[in-house]
This record gives sequence, C-alpha cells and structure tokens, in this order.
Amino acid sequence: MRLSLLSGLYAIGSPNSATMTISNQYAAAVNTWTGGGVNSLASNPTNWSLGHAPQTTDVIILDATTNKPMTWDAAAVRTIGGWDQGAAYTGVVTFATVFGTNGFTNLTIAGSVALNGGTWTTRIMSPRRRTGCT
Repeated sequence: MRLSLLSGLYAIGSPNSATMTISNQYAAAVNTWTGGGVNSLASNPTNWSLGHAPQTTDVIILDATTNKPMTWDAAAVRTIGGWDQGAAYTGVVTFATVFGTNGFTNLTIAGSVALNGGTWTTRIMSPRRRTGCT
C-alpha cells in the first residue's frame, strides 16, 4: 500500500510523512456460535465452530447459523478479541455475572464490537448482600 500526501500544512507530524495503522480484526481466529451443545454455555466447546470455547484473542460471531440463546458463564474466558453479532442473530446473550472473591464481574472485548441483532442482558447469579446498613 502506498500513502500519498497532498502538499500543504499538517497539524500533526511532518509535512513529508504520515503514519497509518491498518488492522484486521479477523486476523485472530474467528469462532462462530453454533449452539450445537447440550447447553447454552459459552464455555462449552461443542457450541462453537472451531470445536473449542473462545480464547482470549478470538473474534466471536453470532449470525444466522443459530438463534440459540447463549450464556457467557464464569468458566468462559474473561477477554476476547472481538464480538460481531449480526442482524440475522435474534437470540439473547446473557452475561452470567457472579459477584464475590471468585466472581465473574467483567468481560473485556479488546477489539471492535458490532451489535446489530439479538439482545444482551445480565443475570446476577449471586446477589450482593448489604452489611452494616441500618
């Protein structure tokens, strides 16, 4: 690829050079939700096209392959590379949040997110308890 600059003044950098970063979110493994397992857990390898649950750099795809609901459970990874939920996916993704010392409170999506179909929701599996309140 060649980048050419028009003559003129530039607010950032040198008028003779420029830096461009191009990234491909699909450079990582693309793992599509198939829902082929006996449950709806994201940690179940049989629910995924690659035959393994998502790994930290995977981009996950939810599309017309299935509309089976998904539960992102505490056994699933806590960081993924990207999330592409297409318009053809009409299912519900539940993030099964668990509070506590061994809890699952966050999911980090390091790359881009496209949420064009379906629904995201959260379910508190172990509610916070108030202590010391009057």
